[in-house]
Amino acid sequence: MLQISFSKNFFKNLALISLFAAAGKNAIANNITVSNTTLTGRNVAAGVNNVANYSMVQFDLTWDNSWRSATTSNWDAAWVFAKFRLGNTDYLSAPGATNSSTTITVNTTNGLRVGMPVFVNSGTGSFASGTIITAINGATTFTVSAAPTTNLSSSAVVRAERIWEHCWLNNTGHNKGSIGSSGSLQVGLQDEGSAFNASTNPALGTYFYRSANGTGTFTTTGAQLQWNYGAQGIKDNDIVDIQVFATEMVYVPTDAFNIDTAQYLYNTVLLLDGDGTNGARNNTFLDGSTNNATITRFGNTPPGNFQPFLRQWG
Repeated sequence: MLQISFSKNFFKNLALISLFAAAGKNAIANNITVSNTTLTGRNVAAGVNNVANYSMVQFDLTWDNSWRSATTSNWDAAWVFAKFRLGNTDYLSAPGATNSSTTITVNTTNGLRVGMPVFVNSGTGSFASGTIITAINGATTFTVSAAPTTNLSSSAVVRAERIWEHCWLNNTGHNKGSIGSSGSLQVGLQDEGSAFNASTNPALGTYFYRSANGTGTFTTTGAQLQWNYGAQGIKDNDIVDIQVFATEMVYVPTDAFNIDTAQYLYNTVLLLDGDGTNGARNNTFLDGSTNNATITRFGNTPPGNFQPFLRQWG
């Protein structure tokens, strides 16, 4: 069975979002917590170590001051995603690793992953800082991002440091847990403009949020996300560390907006999409009194890049 060598009840408060609710009071979603993380429901119906095999990542999720407003047509949510790390120790080759330029030959590549930093643990040879595995070519060879600065000798032992990787989730098959019909779950694909594909365009996380108007603590227990571990080259009996993360979010509907008043936002730094010229893509806003706000752009960036702008009311 797919094993968990380390299951951590992980608390992550990555974002504390304050915004104005319909009644005009501050609504602050906070104290987001993930607990009781585990793997369950392994499915190997497609065959041993098949790319279609999956397991369910189960956890409990809660946060305070959750809300949904019909008046403003927006709500808060938790963006939930999982990460894994293969094995319970760093990879170590047997003595005798060699290289031909960027191709490294070892006794086995089992336990290696693309992206792992590599080092010479003992023996002759060295890698430049930041050298990583870029491809695993077969059972005994892999490619690195830069040739060793000193060639590996017959006594060299190569170490590869374990890395945390995003779990590739399915687009369906998840379970909201005990919240039931009172909550909603929506997946987020790697590329929202393209169709789901388990290997090339997986879901990287899910949004949990209220399905009806209201306020208060959002809690769900036994929530499950379908992790397509087979699509990531993880074998059925591999040992993995697994962690679930959650960050507080807010849904903002598409519409015309004001940026409050100069009393609160004077000289506020905004992040706006640059158009590659000497101005923002949209460089005029209105405050509550319909005064123009001039957005002064710092620097010159290509289209699509984000750079800070200084807002000053005119």
